[in-house]
Amino acid sequence: LTLQVGPDLEGELLRGETLDHRITRSGALPHADAVRLFRQLRDALGKAHAAGVLHLDLKPSNIFLMDGDDGDPATVKVLDFGIARVMESGRTHATATTQAGTFAWMAPEQSDAGDKVSPATDVWALGLIAFDVLLGRQYWLACNDESSVNQKRLIRESWFDPIVAPSERARALGVSNAFPDGFDGWFARCVHRELPSRYRDADACLGALVTLLEARAPVTTVPPSHPPRISAP
Repeated sequence: LTLQVGPDLEGELLRGETLDHRITRSGALPHADAVRLFRQLRDALGKAHAAGVLHLDLKPSNIFLMDGDDGDPATVKVLDFGIARVMESGRTHATATTQAGTFAWMAPEQSDAGDKVSPATDVWALGLIAFDVLLGRQYWLACNDESSVNQKRLIRESWFDPIVAPSERARALGVSNAFPDGFDGWFARCVHRELPSRYRDADACLGALVTLLEARAPVTTVPPSHPPRISAP
């Protein structure tokens, strides 16, 4: 399995679908597919972070599952580095020059120009993406309870309200046993509102997640009547 990071895909024919489309179409990824996905993301984003590159707009619509040849597993491509920042050599952070990102996936420090951003900023989005991949629903209720995303409610949830444990949120959405043991603690380290309290980068974050996933293959029970997933902007 290989992972390619493609900020410039001009002229390249992509055969497959975005992760967003896959989840909207089929729901939570099967366990084996989720493990492959996060292994590949760790390889790509770990290398990007080690090189000082911050994506700053990670979300399922920017992750592409490229069809493999002759039935081989999909190869993951990370798309759209249009607002990426590069940390100066020897620095552990960069400075956001403008408010940038996608509200449903962006960390609090991305809300104001001049705030420090680091690889841990991308970790916030990775926690939310993992919830989406394993449950087939987005974490924020503003992205699940309405026919369209309520932006004011979304901002309140993501920046001010208490962060509810994923297992509790899943039960509220009518899903049980979606996550491996330890996922609640892992998620809490991803979406801590204080930047230094998160995993330091994608390698540490996704390495810990893959370990949890490999320890147990969870069984997800989704009621047939659960509402369709909304694709948040």
